[in-house]
Amino acid sequence: MALEDFWMNLATAANQLAGGSNKWFTPWALYGYDPADFAFLDDDRRAALTQNVERFRTATDGPKKKPTPARIDEGRAAIEEIGRLLETRRFPDGESLRAQTLMERQLVGELPKWVTGISCQTGEDHMGEPAMRIWLDVTDEAVDKRKIDKHANDITDTVREAYQRIDKRRWPYVLFRSPDASVLANGGRA
Repeated sequence: MALEDFWMNLATAANQLAGGSNKWFTPWALYGYDPADFAFLDDDRRAALTQNVERFRTATDGPKKKPTPARIDEGRAAIEEIGRLLETRRFPDGESLRAQTLMERQLVGELPKWVTGISCQTGEDHMGEPAMRIWLDVTDEAVDKRKIDKHANDITDTVREAYQRIDKRRWPYVLFRSPDASVLANGGRA
């Protein structure tokens, strides 16, 4: 839960910052941060994240009445760097970032070369159950030569097995996406 709390607080602070408010300038903006929640990140990225969380906390921990412009600038720079490190514009929540980071590692060398990328996003399925949508980006050539039709079930099995080694709380839905961003197939079996 700490990862979810932290992500929600970070998103709230980023929205307040973008809206021109100074309400984001509080140590509570990063409440819930636990470095252990980010064990999936590589060491350098995790260290930079922790450094910027501490930088932000130091900037916001001074006298409360009227923060100096320098402290506000330091806090803004830290929170923007945290957003960059966690790719908050790309990922709606920490679980999506975690899943994608781990899936990319798990699937190295496991997918055909015509699968050019992977994107993960949490959500719910049509029954309201927790789901993870795993989008596999494919080349035009794979579309033109109908490679997806031929290999979708095997690839879907590989991707689902990899995801279920990471997390069993959500059902993985595997989808194939062409370069024009149209969904091509849902990976065979539902």
